[in-house]
Amino acid sequence: MKKKRNSENSFKFIFLNELNQIKERERIQILGRLFLIDLTDNSAQIRTEDGKIEIDISLISNIQIKIHEYYQINGIFYKKNENQFQLKAVSMKCMKGINYSVFKFSIQKLREFFGNKN
Repeated sequence: MKKKRNSENSFKFIFLNELNQIKERERIQILGRLFLIDLTDNSAQIRTEDGKIEIDISLISNIQIKIHEYYQINGIFYKKNENQFQLKAVSMKCMKGINYSVFKFSIQKLREFFGNKN
């Protein structure tokens, strides 16, 4: 028997192009490490705190994603969508409200980032 999870509806999806909370140099936490995010109109870069670029990302907007479509790695949800993975990274400012930003990574970059051999 499948158990229906009421918590699915409690997640609020917030997209970067709609966010006023996330500004340039916003700190985010991914896999327990702090990063800085640099935003432009159509893209973003995740940097380590010493300024090294970790990942270039494209922003996703106007996409509704159900929580059960995600897999979880160390507290980060991601899903495979054709040849891309979509990753939700928790904004440090938004953690109490359980708000997420949605990023899109290439499979290669995601594997490099997580060290995943699959």
